[in-house]
Amino acid sequence: MIFNLDLAWQLVPSLLQGTVVTLLLLLPTFVVGFVFSIPLALAGRSNRRIVRWPVRAFTTFIRGAPQLVLLYLVYNGFALWGVVRETFLWDFFDDPYNCAVFAFTINHAAFLSEIWRGALAAIPKGIDDGCESLGLPKWVGFVKVRLPLAFRFGLSAYRNEVILFIKGTAAVGAITVFDILAFANEAVELTYDPFTPLVMAALVYWMITQLCQILFDRGESYLNRYKQRETHEKG
Repeated sequence: MIFNLDLAWQLVPSLLQGTVVTLLLLLPTFVVGFVFSIPLALAGRSNRRIVRWPVRAFTTFIRGAPQLVLLYLVYNGFALWGVVRETFLWDFFDDPYNCAVFAFTINHAAFLSEIWRGALAAIPKGIDDGCESLGLPKWVGFVKVRLPLAFRFGLSAYRNEVILFIKGTAAVGAITVFDILAFANEAVELTYDPFTPLVMAALVYWMITQLCQILFDRGESYLNRYKQRETHEKG
C-alpha cells in the first residue's frame, strides 16, 4: 500500500504543530505587509521621480527575487552587517522566525503595492470630480471613497497573491523554521516513506487555501451585495 494510513494518523500532531507555526508566520506578514503596501503604492504613483523611481526599483527587485533567495539574504546576509550584528537589531535577526517574517513581509508588501497601484489607476476620474463637487477634502475622498474602491477592484488579484504566498511559505524550512513541510520532510527521513508525509502536508496546505478561498468569497459577496441586489431586482 503506497499511502500508509497508520503513519498518516501518527503525523497529525506534528503537522498540526507545523500548521500553528505557518499561521504565526502568515498573520503578521499579512497585517504588516498590507499596512506597508499602501504607502508603497502611493509612492509608486507619485508625480515626483525622486519618490517614484526608488520605490519602483525596490518593488521590482523584491517581486523578481524568489522567496527562498530573500530568506537566505536576510538570514545569512544580515549577520555580516556590523550595523545589525553589533546593535540591538541582532536581538531580532538572530531568530530564524523573525528573519522569515521580515523577508515575507517585504515580499508581500511589494506584490500588494503593485496590486493597489493598478487598482487606484483603474478608478474612473469622475470619482475625484464627484468628491470635489461634494466639497470633500482630498484625504477624506481618498480614505472613504478611492481606497475602498481600490480594494474592491484589486480583491481578486489580492486573493491570488494570498493563495500563492501561503504555498510559498514552504521555503521557510531552509532557515531551520519548522513549518508544515519541515515536519513532513523530517518524517520522510525517519520513516523512509517519501509519499505519505508529503501527501499529508499537501492536504494541510490545501485545507488552509480552501479556508482562504471561502473567506475571500464571503468578502466579495459582501462588497458586491448592492450590485447583486440591483441585478436581482432587474431580473
